[in-house]
Amino acid sequence: MIEPAFAAAAASFVAPAATHVAEGELDQSLRRIASGWQSPPAPPRVEWTPPADPTRERDAIEFSWAGETARHIGTVVHRWLQRIANDGL
Repeated sequence: MIEPAFAAAAASFVAPAATHVAEGELDQSLRRIASGWQSPPAPPRVEWTPPADPTRERDAIEFSWAGETARHIGTVVHRWLQRIANDGL
């Protein structure tokens, strides 16, 4: 239903002249991909085989070092990091 409006707008479109981007600024001009462009094929998937030694699967990771004090310190540090990120310090 609105195809004629889009066709008219596309026909009357004039590309803006190239502008100079100052050093340190990002070029944010729009660029179009060619209509026949196709993405390259994905690389082949990686096959994974489990380890041959079954004892490695039973190895438990020890977290005894992560006691209450470490947990509280982690909480405080993460809150300060979040505050720093929000404030832009």
